[in-house]
Amino acid sequence: MLRTLTISDSSLSFSPSPPELPSVTKLSAKRVTSQSYEGLFSSLPGLTDIDIDVDDAERDIPQITACLRRTGGQQLTRIELTAVSSLLSEKSSVSRETMRGLGLLIREQTKNLQRLDLRWVKCSDEDLVEIAESSTFLKALDSLHLQSLDGECFEYDRESGFQVKKCRLSTEMTARMWSCLRSFTSLDHLTISDSSLSFPPSPPELLSITKLSAKRVTSQSYEGLLSSLPGLIDIDITIDDAERDIPQITAGLRRTGGQQLTHINLRAPPSLPSEKNRVSRETMRGFGLLIREQTNNLQRLDLRRVKCTDEEDLVYLIECCRHVKTMSCVW
Repeated sequence: MLRTLTISDSSLSFSPSPPELPSVTKLSAKRVTSQSYEGLFSSLPGLTDIDIDVDDAERDIPQITACLRRTGGQQLTRIELTAVSSLLSEKSSVSRETMRGLGLLIREQTKNLQRLDLRWVKCSDEDLVEIAESSTFLKALDSLHLQSLDGECFEYDRESGFQVKKCRLSTEMTARMWSCLRSFTSLDHLTISDSSLSFPPSPPELLSITKLSAKRVTSQSYEGLLSSLPGLIDIDITIDDAERDIPQITAGLRRTGGQQLTHINLRAPPSLPSEKNRVSRETMRGFGLLIREQTNNLQRLDLRRVKCTDEEDLVYLIECCRHVKTMSCVW
């Protein structure tokens, strides 16, 4: 019985009521003309999996969206739409109207969707956030990958958590994204890289997050980020400028309390210039006081490749760690 249909480098013209292929559950298509999609989708009422390489995002995606609206889309478990890497920039660009149309389809008609993949489409951060917001209505969702042509990326799966990559989010977009993440009730691990996030004074809290991994994140992001994660027990941060980052991290942890923390890992990468891994006595004292006064359950502290003013600062930090009765390892 025919289950998979693959179409490439083709243009198909269908009759108004094309014969149906009810046994086909998977469609793979690349380099197919936009006008082919309407008849193609209406002839495949049993689709659960579609994988399409688009040739002109602003032309193809509205056609695909409209066709899926007409066929229902309720059985779909996987949608993957990819703008091919060789596509010219203007061919991968989509309007806000197109992205909102796709988002409405996801929200209203694909109740059983488990995986959503949208890659290399040129759109704004706001467009990506809107698709992520639509995905929160999918109770069966196991995997989400939204990546723009410029590299901005939101990625989620149940095993590794949620990742934010190469994003520059305004205060409004950060607040919306955080409100969206609150819908992932089983989410416990958040990873952020190569990003800048602006938080409102009282950011939405993600109570389920217990582990944060971060690298190449702007210093101004840390205070709001950490204060939005009151349930953290494990933080692993690669810092880019020790004297700029560590005070922000300290301030963020002071706001959340830090009582649940069991592991703090702060490290400067080996490639960091010497002037970027230096910290002042004031910075080390502030961090030491946080450890002494607020991290009552800390078991492990890793502070690597950070250059202190002198040995006295390290001795002071060790003395602060001695006040934490649960501490088993300082590195």
